[in-house]
Amino acid sequence: MDVDTLYGQLLRRVPAVLDGSEIFGVVVPSRAVSAALRVGPRIRELLSILVFEVTDDDVVHHHAEFAQDPLTS
Repeated sequence: MDVDTLYGQLLRRVPAVLDGSEIFGVVVPSRAVSAALRVGPRIRELLSILVFEVTDDDVVHHHAEFAQDPLTS
């Protein structure tokens, strides 16, 4: 699956009514991180979309770019 399709499927699944506590995420292999980050940080922050990278040796990295990380706040 390409990253554009990934975001499209995620956005289609977002409920019509949100209470503000929702956090969404995309999980991509290392080779797709740059594509996942092409959706600007402001847009991802507004939609509460986090980007996670899985390396070839199965290590997961959270690409936190928001002023306040919703995973730790």
